[in-house]
Amino acid sequence: MLRATSEEITKLYCHLCKEGIVLVILMPTNDDCRLINNTLLKESSSKYVTLTAIDCLSSVVRNKRIEEEAAKSVSSFADDCNRTAGALTTLVLSIGARVMLQRNIVVDKGLVNGSMGYVKEFKTIPSGEIVSVLVQFDGQDQLTSIGHATVRFEALKEVYYTRKQFPLQLAFAITIYKSQGMCYRRCRKSLLWTRDDLCCIIQSYH
Repeated sequence: MLRATSEEITKLYCHLCKEGIVLVILMPTNDDCRLINNTLLKESSSKYVTLTAIDCLSSVVRNKRIEEEAAKSVSSFADDCNRTAGALTTLVLSIGARVMLQRNIVVDKGLVNGSMGYVKEFKTIPSGEIVSVLVQFDGQDQLTSIGHATVRFEALKEVYYTRKQFPLQLAFAITIYKSQGMCYRRCRKSLLWTRDDLCCIIQSYH
């Protein structure tokens, strides 16, 4: 089975969206998702905003060398959100970008971890700093204002950092693993048939 190229996937996605079809692309790896998401972000708008996380050492460290090692450790896994409680170092968004919520906001209204929607507006203060992202979540009548969230993660053994970032991620494409437990009316799944990606055939059962 041949694998569709990122260009073919994004072209089909854009075509279906123009027909009013809301769908999600399921991919086997985070790298695949990153490629598709970045490509579709460029398709959705020519104007982007980069939201940079604010990191702060939260543990009391009296040894300067350990403090420096902790900072270096955080820098080394900056792009691995699995190491930073899901909070991205940099989040690049645009109006119209498809996003996923990364934490529970209002459970009884369905605004929970995994909820998906479209960015509609960025709220700023006079200095120009973005303080909230307005998102139209699927199934919701009103826009939801998403502000910063603070997470805590381990940089070194028993040395912790806090990170302040918007609890959102691009979600034109998500991994098959991330989609487990979610319900979708439509999706496009990438299936690979290579020795290195046999797990994708197993995952296709999902």
